[in-house]
Amino acid sequence: MCKIADTRRKVDDAFERLCMEVNEPLINRIFLLRQEEATLLGYESHAHFNLFDKMAKNPETVFKFLDELNDKVQPLLKKDLAEFARLKKIEADQFGIPFDPVIHSHDYRYYYNQILETQYDINQQDVQEYFPLNHVLPGILATSVTLLTDDSSLSDLVFRRDAQDLPRCFWIGV
Repeated sequence: MCKIADTRRKVDDAFERLCMEVNEPLINRIFLLRQEEATLLGYESHAHFNLFDKMAKNPETVFKFLDELNDKVQPLLKKDLAEFARLKKIEADQFGIPFDPVIHSHDYRYYYNQILETQYDINQQDVQEYFPLNHVLPGILATSVTLLTDDSSLSDLVFRRDAQDLPRCFWIGV
């Protein structure tokens, strides 16, 4: 992982914008069609429609659960962010650069990996060997289909073997 925060920020920004012009209109259309479907079927929203036969039953129950979960994980998050800031300060001193105590989105993965390597002796590169792309990609694509559609029959789609050679916007935008 890159030690230079500005480079991490630029890469993070570029990744967040990856294929946005292709995918944003598609995602917006999906949202509109889901809302239209829910309205036609007499539901307040797609969330209400999707949850009516699930354990949660409605979005309010989901939000209550998430709020309670958030209350429980906040102390852990504060502890992690403090550790990230400590590592960031050490690096700032080591490289003679100004210390920015804010943990930005582009900092998170970098310092998370630092903790994995230094405190738990886990190297992400070593872990990747156990999850080769040709085995993981079909599952990721099938999960994406499941998340983006309500048609469970599409989860059995066979994806083209050369899909990993296509630009990422074709994986998401097709």
